[in-house]
Amino acid sequence: MKITPNVEALLDYIRPHKGRLLQAAVAMTVLAAMRGAIVYVVGPVIEGIFNDRNMEMLRLIVIGLPVIFVLKAVADYVTSYLINYVGQKTVQRMRDDLFTRVHQLSMEFHWRKRSSEVMSRVINDLAAVQSAVQSVPLYLIRDLFTVVALIGVLFYLNWRFAAVSVIIMPAAAALLRVLSKKMRRSSTRAQATMGHISHRFQESLQGMTVVKAFNYEERAIERFRRSNDDFFSETMRFLRASALSSPLMELLGNVMLILMIYMGGLEVMAGRMTSADFLSFMAAFFTAYMPLKNIASLNTRVQLGLASWDRVKEILDERPDVPPPAAPVRLGDVGG
Repeated sequence: MKITPNVEALLDYIRPHKGRLLQAAVAMTVLAAMRGAIVYVVGPVIEGIFNDRNMEMLRLIVIGLPVIFVLKAVADYVTSYLINYVGQKTVQRMRDDLFTRVHQLSMEFHWRKRSSEVMSRVINDLAAVQSAVQSVPLYLIRDLFTVVALIGVLFYLNWRFAAVSVIIMPAAAALLRVLSKKMRRSSTRAQATMGHISHRFQESLQGMTVVKAFNYEERAIERFRRSNDDFFSETMRFLRASALSSPLMELLGNVMLILMIYMGGLEVMAGRMTSADFLSFMAAFFTAYMPLKNIASLNTRVQLGLASWDRVKEILDERPDVPPPAAPVRLGDVGG
């Protein structure tokens, strides 16, 4: 993703929490390592217990797996808590800055901007930004670490087989890039239209006596329906692009699964791969599927969050027409 000035401004809100993000990254690394360890032992466990009837293997699993599961649960909890803390604290500061900026601006801004539009940015847009801030580390970094750990398991088991399995990634990246641009544009327009809808509601409710006095009901309803239809159209454009990402990623994954079963069968028959390694390989592939799907669906939240942040940043960038003096003169006692 290109680091635009707006994205850089968003990162300025997140940087004060880099210590907690680093702690969360350590917890994510432990979590990814535990997932990789569980996947790696699947094949040898099945082979040793059910085929070779190895009692030592069974005792080792009964003792070792609970330790891995406890570490995984602790790492998962620490990750979720720290990321939620960063998201809440970041948006809290944004909300404070937005409220302060609105009160610092001249009346010209308040005449130019509808109050319902400002409220839409404070409530709807900040909620979308918070979702993106929390989701990016939680799903992108955590799931990316998991995928990297699982790919390491794949290459350790059989590098030739693994090299074929990762060809899905360039195709998936190209697909997400195309869909991202469409979702970003549609999301920006949809959020702006939602501001218009809020204004229509507020305008009619506050001025209902005027609407009734001038028999303006039908015209007000027509204007609202036009804005509502515009919002529906823009939202559906966004949802069409969003809905395409997961099925297309799933289709690519299914194609790879068929190819892997075929090639894995050839490797086992040729004696270049044991059945235990093949089971571990397939377990790693299936375990990586959900993190990859999360990364694909995360793109929707990211584009919505960035579009919402652009709208919030517009208000934060506003400056008063009459700035307060740098050295104000204090008046003394005034008599009349």
